[in-house]
Amino acid sequence: MLYKKVLPSITQYIRKNSGNKEQAEDIFHDAIIKLIVKIRNAELPDETDIYAYMFTMAKNMWIIKAKRDQKVQYTDELTDSSLYKGVNEDSNSDQNEKTIAMESVLVSIGEKCKELLTLTYYMNYSLKEAAEKLGISNEEVAKTNQYRCKKKMFEVIKNNPAFKELMMN
Repeated sequence: MLYKKVLPSITQYIRKNSGNKEQAEDIFHDAIIKLIVKIRNAELPDETDIYAYMFTMAKNMWIIKAKRDQKVQYTDELTDSSLYKGVNEDSNSDQNEKTIAMESVLVSIGEKCKELLTLTYYMNYSLKEAAEKLGISNEEVAKTNQYRCKKKMFEVIKNNPAFKELMMN
């Protein structure tokens, strides 16, 4: 089912962001491995929309690869609902709205914060690894930046009543 529902969306997203089909398949397979690890470690809540989660994980992996390679132009098209279409057909629309809302929060806190939080919380990089990837001088500076970014993110959420209402549902 993942191949049928998620791979086309991931392929479309990566192709729109300077990638090709083979790169999309590689990212997809890496995302499957990470998903299996998270399931085995019981790190996913029962209500997790696996299709949306896979799409978001693959998307973030592509963004990180693009930044690392520095040769791919990344453009985030959150408003392009066609990218999410295949992911959402059988999934809970509330969960999808939450995923999209969270993506918009990450965009609003700035690219550096988004990258740092994505690496440390979503991709499970250590602060030291994230600092190296992002060109931050050391782990302590990364820790301080991470704290500031989380604070910034919570402020965005706190000041957005629509977001709070969506997350409460």
